[in-house]
Amino acid sequence: MKKIILFIVILLQSLLASGQESMENPGNGKEALSQIEKLKRLNPGYNTITPQSINQFWQSRKQNPINRDGDAWTNISPINMKGIGNEFIASGRVRYIDYVKKGLVRIASASGGLWEVREDNGQYTYTNLTKDDVTSPWAGVVGTSPYDENLILYGTGEPVFNHGSGLWKSVNGGQNWVNVTLPGESNNFVDIAFTQKKKKVWLLGESGLYLSTDDGTSWKRKKSGYFSGMAVNHVSSDTLLVAEYGVGIFRSYNGGTNWSKLNNGLPSSAEFERIRLSICKSNPNVVYAMFTTRDNLTLGIYKTVDGGDNWVKCKIFDANGKEGVDFHWGMAWYCSYISVSPVNPDHVTAGGGWYVTTTNGMDFVGPIEAQHPDFHCGTWSDDGKEVFVGNDGGAYSALFDGKYNWEFNYNKLPITQYISFASSKIDPNIMVGGSQDNGLSMYETNSKKWIIQSGDGGGVAVHPYNKKYMFGTIGVYGDGATFRNVRRAVLNGGFWETTNKGIPNTQQWFRLVETDFNDPPKLYTNAFKTLYYSDNYGDQWLPLDFGSLEIPEVASIAISNEENYNIYVTGASDTSAIYRMSYEDYSLTNITHELPCKYGVTAPQVYVSESPALSEHVFVVMRGTSDILKSKAVYRSSDSGDHWQNITGNLPLVPYTILFAHPDNADVIIVGTDGYGMYKTIDGGINWQPWDDGIVKGASFTDVDYQIINDSIFVVVATYGSGTYKRYLDSELMVDVKEEEALKTFNYNCTDYILTIHLSDIVQKGQRLVLSDAMGRVVVNIDDFNAHYAGDRKTLKIDVSHLADGIYIGYIGGIGKKSDAIKILVK
Repeated sequence: MKKIILFIVILLQSLLASGQESMENPGNGKEALSQIEKLKRLNPGYNTITPQSINQFWQSRKQNPINRDGDAWTNISPINMKGIGNEFIASGRVRYIDYVKKGLVRIASASGGLWEVREDNGQYTYTNLTKDDVTSPWAGVVGTSPYDENLILYGTGEPVFNHGSGLWKSVNGGQNWVNVTLPGESNNFVDIAFTQKKKKVWLLGESGLYLSTDDGTSWKRKKSGYFSGMAVNHVSSDTLLVAEYGVGIFRSYNGGTNWSKLNNGLPSSAEFERIRLSICKSNPNVVYAMFTTRDNLTLGIYKTVDGGDNWVKCKIFDANGKEGVDFHWGMAWYCSYISVSPVNPDHVTAGGGWYVTTTNGMDFVGPIEAQHPDFHCGTWSDDGKEVFVGNDGGAYSALFDGKYNWEFNYNKLPITQYISFASSKIDPNIMVGGSQDNGLSMYETNSKKWIIQSGDGGGVAVHPYNKKYMFGTIGVYGDGATFRNVRRAVLNGGFWETTNKGIPNTQQWFRLVETDFNDPPKLYTNAFKTLYYSDNYGDQWLPLDFGSLEIPEVASIAISNEENYNIYVTGASDTSAIYRMSYEDYSLTNITHELPCKYGVTAPQVYVSESPALSEHVFVVMRGTSDILKSKAVYRSSDSGDHWQNITGNLPLVPYTILFAHPDNADVIIVGTDGYGMYKTIDGGINWQPWDDGIVKGASFTDVDYQIINDSIFVVVATYGSGTYKRYLDSELMVDVKEEEALKTFNYNCTDYILTIHLSDIVQKGQRLVLSDAMGRVVVNIDDFNAHYAGDRKTLKIDVSHLADGIYIGYIGGIGKKSDAIKILVK
């Protein structure tokens, strides 16, 4: 087995090697709390969304055909992401693991759906079972019938973070799914237990305990409450214990008809909040209960050997023998689990921020061999020899032999929770992303592998003209600067180095970083509502003094592609203004007028065209779901924000998160949502069509960028746990080819696939050369002529050897100047 090196040691070593100070354990719980704040910005109305509303939306979407122009989206997600210089593998947050049998494990990822991992003679296959039928990738629990491995129950919705679309059932191994109705409504699920009695299943949601006697087709609610744990007696399926938040543990002997509260030896309700339970399958009188305090620390692990009549408190030690350890780090409400072996009642693992184990059923010890932090679930193989854990790094397994040599063959899943992503325009292999608890990940072109810098990833950017430079922000640190700016100046290998000089201490999470289009570029970052810039790759940052921004903190930054460029920023609240900062005269203008930036909008996002010819085109996405946003979700401006046009068109009323306008045609736009698909327009927003074929249904889109491959535009999108994808985006730029309408403003000749163009005048700033084929597809698109001038600025030479022989339509000028078109013969 490959050995995962101590994760925390890796983390500290990597930070120290790059000149950074060590990170703290996130003992104040801010990490998980800040995730919630980030998710609320994506979808401020998530608490009002129900499973019924999600499913009704996707049902209605069937009536709106998907725009299937060209190929579907291709998943380019990182899999097999390894730490810099080490062998540990990370993917993304895992909420539940179902060990079905040897060679078959099912994994519920937090926001990436249900995955099945099969092993046959050392070969592993990975399948997303829910990407097409199930309408939410947010996952809670999964259970498989002990009598039929093809019968699966899957409860969506991650407790605390996001609602799902209810309970789903498959009878053919996940090939097809049907939505199951529960009495009342449960937005997310905590635990599930198939029993030894055929067809009998217990299900625990945060709003109640449910029982089915027909393999999950119909259900009865047996107890209402806000629950956090369940332990079902596998010998007597009517005997079970449930744990209620802040109240205690209850036991029923008659299938939930009557309940009694258990007290003998347990802490008082004034002391605890969350309780997790685990029962030994072979000896169901042995139950473990892990209690955590109201401030989310470890309170204690308690054990009963008589089914819950009497309890004793276990001891918890760290690896050095110190007793009374808090291994939840103040995040017990976020990450907490306990799991006992099915065959040995003295073998137990438990976790929070860290994890502990026992081999005698009483003394829990923090191990030397470690893992990715933040543990959410655990289970065992049927023979109790192998233990499985799920944490923020993914799903791992190890022999329970005291050595804990963790295997990561179950962890090669594209479920990284990205909040930012950037790709180079000069090399499509240069990609970098910032993600929740899996730091900054980048594609290494030499090894053709993804590697990560540990931590929590924030904003990212790449140098527009130099492949080796990447920029980012990363956390979490123990001093006042929670997130710091970093730079990676090596194309392959090496650590990120701190570039935080000049940035004041700030507790702000997920800070941004952007570049302008100069060479070398200026960098921009934020600390709450102040922008900072650097003209030396981040060695020194200075505040950008444009005046006071009336926003709590900067939520998005966009920079136009022109000589005297504009910087656009938006704020992170429901009344946030949108500002334009002019680099030409340092003026600051509030351009929020004509926009509904209030009452239901959270952190509106601003985007600009990447094209210098379209530098005045600005777009704003209004995030939110309130009534005021009906038909008011997406806006564009063609005069740098002085005036706005509503281009929401026929888009559905759902929360929108990202936008991308084609650099060659600002009328070709895509928008992504928080769980409701992606849409494309080719007429500037009058008509929109679904454009998400190939992407996991219900994915939450968090960032967008593009690549140039053989002069074609490929848009790249990142999601929160459902992968990264790319797809060819046609400019839809159709040039009129009628000879009588062609105005020959230049002459040309083409010999040996070298196109020589003789201009009648010098090309003006912002103009470009475009060649389209007979189908109207752009095959040559040049907006920087410096590399193509031949002797003087009126002669261009362009290599067109990548084109097939034939007639092409070309023009020089702004977008859509059909009168400047001319036929060009390439041979």
